[in-house]
Amino acid sequence: MEYINIKGVPDFSCKEYREKKTKIISILKNKSSLFYYVLILIGFGIAFYAYTIVANGFSAPLSGDYVYQSVPFFINGYDDWWKFLTTGEFPFWDPNTGLGADNLTNNSFYYVMDPLFMPILLFPRELVPQGMLVLMIVKMIVGCLTMRLFLK
Repeated sequence: MEYINIKGVPDFSCKEYREKKTKIISILKNKSSLFYYVLILIGFGIAFYAYTIVANGFSAPLSGDYVYQSVPFFINGYDDWWKFLTTGEFPFWDPNTGLGADNLTNNSFYYVMDPLFMPILLFPRELVPQGMLVLMIVKMIVGCLTMRLFLK
């Protein structure tokens, strides 16, 4: 069936729209689709951190390695990357790590090689611990999706 617009020219946009709409509806009707799997994983991720979200003001537990190591590294990396993005100068030497450390070799585990570190730059500096909690949930979802792909 061909659709004709006001000018009498065949209009394919309605047909394409209907095809996309039926594809989306078929995805939503299929209860075993990846869409529902991701929704379930998001629900599990929020449920896993539910107590932490409520008790600690939407941040991860405030004790242990998380406070003494991860948060300072992320805030330090945040400051280093903001300096790079605003001035164009990347600080190769970091005096804030112990007696000082090279950013490219010693801190690359936290900043350069972690693909989910860069989204932390979307948060304001004072919300870095809360952003880290969001990224923990995202890491859990990505890990589950990767395992699902591996098992298929």
